[in-house]
Amino acid sequence: MSEIELVRLGHPLLLDLEALGYRLEIEKSLTGIKEKIAPIGRLDVTPIMDVDRLDFEIGEAFWVILSKDGLPVASVSAKVINLGPETLGAYIRRTSIGQYGRGRDVIERFDPFLDLLRGRLVYTGQVQTVEKTVGNKNIDRVVLAKFLRFTKLAILANWQFDWVFGFVAEKDIPLNKVYGFSCVCREAVTWTKPCPSGRNDQQALLASTHRQFKLSCF
Repeated sequence: MSEIELVRLGHPLLLDLEALGYRLEIEKSLTGIKEKIAPIGRLDVTPIMDVDRLDFEIGEAFWVILSKDGLPVASVSAKVINLGPETLGAYIRRTSIGQYGRGRDVIERFDPFLDLLRGRLVYTGQVQTVEKTVGNKNIDRVVLAKFLRFTKLAILANWQFDWVFGFVAEKDIPLNKVYGFSCVCREAVTWTKPCPSGRNDQQALLASTHRQFKLSCF
């Protein structure tokens, strides 16, 4: 998708959100991103999006941040990963050894569907909306849908890719009506016990091919 197409499709979303008092921002800097999104309520970052990793490079990731009254109220991240011939299942198995600090394979099994995903992939996830516990009302689903659609357009404008994927808790699969992924793989990864921090066996893989992902934006 060209920048002109992004402007054409994204501008109405910007106007709609601005009319409701919101402001959208694409953040590509790695410096201070954790502190920038902390007020939303997220204190932890999954290893794949941890900018403190030495192999994390500028240009391979961005965050979209939604603000209201000068304060961030929602964020979502995206990162491009060049797998080449390696499958997503093999990639997750290999990288989890270092990410979770055990020095050994921490995956018992993964669904064969993960072996279908290879080539140039985009991970998107860590969708976070402001916690009600900090005294603010959470954003409603209509705002969230516009916010995520804009994020999709930004992904299409930034990278060429074969697949887009992300993970959600099984209980959150109904939210895929908002996310718009075309494939849902339940219990995608089974971890050796005890499960690594932030992981469990009740997580689903959401995925779309480039074509499916692009069609979901229109």
